[in-house]
Amino acid sequence: MTQDQTRAAPRSLLWVVVLATSFGLLLPVLVLGGVVMGFVEPQLTVQEQELELQSKLDLLSQSLPDVLWNLEERGVANVVSAVMASPNVVSVQVVEHETAGDFYRESRPERATGHQYRGERDVVRNGVKIGQVRVEIDDHLAAALQMRHRLLYVFTALAQLLVAVCLVVALLGRWVIRPLRKLGSFADAIAGGNLSTPVAKARIREIGQLADRMRQMQTALHEQFSAIEMHKRQLVHTAHYDALTGLPNRVLLGDRLQQAMSQSVRRKLPLALLFLDLDGFKGVNDSHGHEVGDALLRAVAQHLQAVLREGDTLARFGGDEFVAILIDLQRPGDATPLLERLLRAAAQPVTVGAHVLHVSVSIGVAWFDAQDAPDADLLLRQADQAMYQAKKAGKNQFHCFNPQD
Repeated sequence: MTQDQTRAAPRSLLWVVVLATSFGLLLPVLVLGGVVMGFVEPQLTVQEQELELQSKLDLLSQSLPDVLWNLEERGVANVVSAVMASPNVVSVQVVEHETAGDFYRESRPERATGHQYRGERDVVRNGVKIGQVRVEIDDHLAAALQMRHRLLYVFTALAQLLVAVCLVVALLGRWVIRPLRKLGSFADAIAGGNLSTPVAKARIREIGQLADRMRQMQTALHEQFSAIEMHKRQLVHTAHYDALTGLPNRVLLGDRLQQAMSQSVRRKLPLALLFLDLDGFKGVNDSHGHEVGDALLRAVAQHLQAVLREGDTLARFGGDEFVAILIDLQRPGDATPLLERLLRAAAQPVTVGAHVLHVSVSIGVAWFDAQDAPDADLLLRQADQAMYQAKKAGKNQFHCFNPQD
């Protein structure tokens, strides 16, 4: 197993935020609850029980003087029964001062299930002590109430935590997770080569800044790919077209000739391959320089291209040599008007600066016959041979290939 496989999977942002929210809310609640339940509540419970005990003693000490002075046992019983009605009172003992014994006593030992608090108070009438009361109370009711308070506190804290987590998840999903997922889809689109995908706007500043950076990256990539595509087109154009005249070069001429030959076979129509060589170009080039010669070549190429048909091809073969492919000819005689137009186009005067230049063209014609099926190189050599025959015959004319020449 590799190190990458053994490494723990990355956590989801939603999971991290929910966990942080839970700890952020729950930890203070637990700490505060522990302090309150462990230290504050026990002290408050003791104070409450002491106050409760003192209130019972106050009630007895104020209600018993007259009935105890008169030794009215029924009256004392009524007062004690009223106090014993409180469920936290375990026992009440009334002592008469003269006899120093229990005058009346009532107890509920079954109530003593928690911690007991005991107290006593003198019974005084007209400033004279006539007896004493002793009261015992139990805190089991307070403990039960305290437990209910604790459970309520826990349930309230959990409810608050649940509500907080739901709100955080909802807000996080709307404002953070969804925009981040859209940015992820945008990044996937860029990785897939789709640079036109719009970037969704985000309302969170940091995510918006990230979206702006990704938008800038998209623009930069688009510009780079555009530059690369343009450079690629330039390379393709340079590989297939002549830099001086803009005509197809030898590479593209070979492809066009193969296509034209295949088309001629399918349609069973003749095809003419022309080899053109300018007459008098070397003298112009030697007399006026290469810049004038290049300008003359460009002008002659435009004149020749202008008289050809849409489906025909004119290519620069090299130097002052051109090659033309004539297609869709019903018979060899159909090429004669085109050949004459080419002769007239090449003979047009060309003005370069202060010079008016005149050249002509010698054309060699080779015919492609599907039955003989000559290859492209042979056809080109035949046209070249016919061109030399045209030059021998006086130039500024065309000559068709004849094997007997």
